[in-house]
Amino acid sequence: MNCVLFSVDFFCYFDAQIYYEGMSLSDPGTYHKIALANNIDPNAVLELLDDPAAITAARADIVKVKHLGVNSYPTLLLRNRNELISLGGAMGIEELEERLARTNFIQNTAGEHCSLDNKNGC
Repeated sequence: MNCVLFSVDFFCYFDAQIYYEGMSLSDPGTYHKIALANNIDPNAVLELLDDPAAITAARADIVKVKHLGVNSYPTLLLRNRNELISLGGAMGIEELEERLARTNFIQNTAGEHCSLDNKNGC
């Protein structure tokens, strides 16, 4: 299956269609409209909705996020070395700061530095 990197604009448009326009995630027309608006081949998107490999991959992702404690969208995940910590769903900055303050982090004692794009932890 091909992986496509999406921009913030794509997700903002997607959210607007679902939460503000009331489009249904169960309606293939929703994905067709979103694909067209984002210069993505809508026929390829609709084919993926019925692709057994894509369905299997989506189900595996659902199991994975449930094990991470994700039960809503959006959810903020924080990487702490090789561990992912769920900080929860939508929240204000004050609540985020409180949750971060309560989170136990592995202290970096080896002088290592992390970058934002580090996918394997520090």
